[in-house]
Amino acid sequence: MDTVVATQAGAPRRRDTKFKLTYRQICELSVAKGPVEGKPGRVVIASPPSADAGKPYRVLDGNQGAPTGFGFYVGTTRTTYEVVVRGPAGVRRFSLGSVTDIGPEQAYGLARQKLAVVRETGEHPSKEEARAEQLVELKGLTLADCFAAYVDDLRKRVRNKKAKPASIRAIQDSLARFARPEVGLADRPILQLLDKDIHRAFDSLRRSSMARSNRIPTPMRQALADQLDWAALSTQKLEALGVTGKYVQRVKAAGLASTEHAFTDAKRAVDLVLKRERKAAAQQQREPVLRYNPFQVIHDDDMLRDSQALRRHYERAEVRNALGDETLPTVLKVILARRDEQGGLNATGADYLLLTLLWGARLAQFNIAVDHGYRGQKCWND
Repeated sequence: MDTVVATQAGAPRRRDTKFKLTYRQICELSVAKGPVEGKPGRVVIASPPSADAGKPYRVLDGNQGAPTGFGFYVGTTRTTYEVVVRGPAGVRRFSLGSVTDIGPEQAYGLARQKLAVVRETGEHPSKEEARAEQLVELKGLTLADCFAAYVDDLRKRVRNKKAKPASIRAIQDSLARFARPEVGLADRPILQLLDKDIHRAFDSLRRSSMARSNRIPTPMRQALADQLDWAALSTQKLEALGVTGKYVQRVKAAGLASTEHAFTDAKRAVDLVLKRERKAAAQQQREPVLRYNPFQVIHDDDMLRDSQALRRHYERAEVRNALGDETLPTVLKVILARRDEQGGLNATGADYLLLTLLWGARLAQFNIAVDHGYRGQKCWND
């Protein structure tokens, strides 16, 4: 019989022996029984010396066709196939699974595959397998996965006082919009998204948000309930349905703001994942799996309103009109009322709006005083 030196992790080096075992004998191996030589050319499974009883051990496979270093690790709970590779980097061991799950021939094939990886890369097969699994996961990465990474990044920024908790809620709201059945983009793999998919989802989300808009009075929403796309309705048609004045523009643009917000959030989420993938690919010396952000099309195809379009919308919808003596008190009361809605979630935004509004009012009052030649005089009561 050929003898070789085997190394047991955490134990001194010891001399071990190759045995030609049948599959039945392999399954009989345990810490209470091991292979010993019987009659010439035969191996029997018997109890080991009392000093070794109950201890894990290793057995090398002496059968024809077994790869170099192939053997069995006999532990206290189970026996597994094992391959030992020795080289300049030291001894490397890798398991191939339990002997009760696969037969020797299948284990030989797995061993040869892993040995080929070691010869080709010089690394432990588990590292290559983990890298391969990572690539498979990247190829199946969905929009929801990108949002999850974005939310995790925002949570870190919130802990470092660089972002507000409200930002996380806004991102989660955007993902919820993409998860609507009529939109159906949340679980789509990023690599499969085409420009036409983004355009279709954008239009679907706009119409979905349109029907849910809280900027349109309930009677008008009820009158428009049977209309598939409010933006496609003419002014005459809207007036016939009872939509007049500033609400014509508001109805035509209903759902557009939340849709634009959701798609810009999606682009930022995918951009973050792309940035991380480029870094990982550079460190692993491979080509990136994810190269292009499909949501870039919202900018390439001018799907978002620019500042001029928004300004025209605000003017027509009478959203941003100058405040006067009659309207300022009402606006202040509305802001204060909104401050306490939704469990106080609006408090920070309402306080900021009030502060900005009051500063602007004082600045405007001062400018008026200067224009009228009251410089140096007290222009308001503190």
